[in-house]
Amino acid sequence: RNVSSKHADILKKSFDVVNAITCVKAIPPGEVSKGRRTKEEVEDWMASNGCKKDCCLVALGGGVIQDLGGFLASTYMMGIP
Repeated sequence: RNVSSKHADILKKSFDVVNAITCVKAIPPGEVSKGRRTKEEVEDWMASNGCKKDCCLVALGGGVIQDLGGFLASTYMMGIP
């Protein structure tokens, strides 16, 4: 199941309180999302949404999402928080 359907709006509202610009991207759960194709799709999505070196990636979900989020954060633009 996808955690974003229950928790993404709450997280977004928390960032809105401090006037942070937020973009939400839901990734399908499971091992199918743990691959180069998904990483490339998310990187392209981040770039098209104006994510720069000063952006912060929050991975809300289980093991696959945490693995993908950590990998993306360490490699996108040579590393972001």
